[in-house]
Amino acid sequence: MATIQIQEESTSPPLRFQLVEGDDATPISLTGLSVKLRWAKRGGQALWERDCTVDEAAAGRCHYAWQEGDLASSGAYEAQPVIVIPGSPEGYRLAEVVPVEVLRSIPEPSE
Repeated sequence: MATIQIQEESTSPPLRFQLVEGDDATPISLTGLSVKLRWAKRGGQALWERDCTVDEAAAGRCHYAWQEGDLASSGAYEAQPVIVIPGSPEGYRLAEVVPVEVLRSIPEPSE
């Protein structure tokens, strides 16, 4: 999967996903399920896990709306959607890890 680039300290655009499975990329139905986003420095432990919004359940489409402070530091990160499955023995299903590059912002010059 291609690396997503987003500006440091940004809160838009949201991070959008279509969750699919198999070689034919069949959408995973999210009907009756919820999705969280797990965020980590590339290769590291999760820094946080937050709720996503399901946009089109049958098509497996969801998004995460960035919050203030989510993108406070530039660098290489990984985002991983986590499908929460109530009543299943595992309780969740992990989707593909998405590489994210948070780009450094150059501050405005002081006068």
